[in-house]
Amino acid sequence: IDCNHPNAPDPDWALAYGSIKGKGVTMQELRPEVIKMQKGMVDGYTKAFDKAFDGAGPTLEKIKRLKKDGPKKEHQPGGKDLDIFGLFNGALGAIGELWAYGLEVRDASGEGDAALSWGIKKAVRIWYKLATKYMGDISCVTDCARISLEFRTAEGLLAAAERLLERASTFKNRVANPTDEGYCDLMFTLPMSNGHIVEVQLHLAAMMDAKKDGGHKACRGEAQTLD
Repeated sequence: IDCNHPNAPDPDWALAYGSIKGKGVTMQELRPEVIKMQKGMVDGYTKAFDKAFDGAGPTLEKIKRLKKDGPKKEHQPGGKDLDIFGLFNGALGAIGELWAYGLEVRDASGEGDAALSWGIKKAVRIWYKLATKYMGDISCVTDCARISLEFRTAEGLLAAAERLLERASTFKNRVANPTDEGYCDLMFTLPMSNGHIVEVQLHLAAMMDAKKDGGHKACRGEAQTLD
């Protein structure tokens, strides 16, 4: 299974509802494989992290100290009365403004060639999160409209983050607190003029390369234990 393919199943869904040799997933059987793949991801991301911040110790410390006071989680306007159509309507109405803001952040970073991309979250991913994490509350989905920027240098990442913190409502510092697999990035949410909450992700190119290479292969390896 290619986890990055547009029509690939959600990995969380595969783990929850997939099968091994025609039988339900037995975590006793699956867990050792997952641990092995996860270790491979940690090793790859650790090397990428060292490469990304090589010679940038002071900048790295500044990034690790970045924080944002305020709520840990935002909600879309409309609260529990919001439905999936309202969510997508808000996202589509916000994406143009979000893209323009992403260009401003890129200019502020000093890296005019930083890769900038946008996305609208797939309905299947939203339904899964509603069922497993948000207890059906669509207003909890704050990454339906999102953009991602990739920087070559730690200095560019820091400058972009400082600009975003001026406007962001929430901030997750995954450089200071990496994922279990060792992946590091910076994630922000902020409201657009129509009230819709959007997400901005800041990455280092070295980490993204590792994600597309080693991390991607490990993800495929985990998925292939499910037949």
